[in-house]
Amino acid sequence: MKLVTAIIKPFKLDDVRAALSDIGVSGMTVTEVKGFGRQRGHTELYRGAEYVVDFVPKTRVEVAVRAELVDQVVEAVLKAAKTGGPISAEVSVNAQGAGPGFGAHICDVEVDRETGYVKILRYTAVQDVGRAIHPSYVEGQIQGGAAQG
Repeated sequence: MKLVTAIIKPFKLDDVRAALSDIGVSGMTVTEVKGFGRQRGHTELYRGAEYVVDFVPKTRVEVAVRAELVDQVVEAVLKAAKTGGPISAEVSVNAQGAGPGFGAHICDVEVDRETGYVKILRYTAVQDVGRAIHPSYVEGQIQGGAAQG
């Protein structure tokens, strides 16, 4: 599996979704984000006053697909997100050979119903790091993930 991430203009989201659906991609994660590229933002007028918009609204689309579909997905996103203006889409694939990992945290607690006091009895963190890009850093990544929840 590979994670394909695309940053596109928000009004192109429906076109990208349709293009991915046409090639058989059944799910995606969409996040509204802000950022800037070469244009470094722009100025707008609001009630006669000019102000600078430093971060431009963008949409981040993430799709997890089988490795053999990556080229098709990238091509579909680039074609669907094209606007004809300056850079309108950016697509990246997660690091070569690295796969998504997962973590689970289980916390057994005891709650005093009268006072609301919560006592932690046991805390267990389970982490699958996938294929580690830098194996000597894995322990620190697991500890950081547990600390962040």
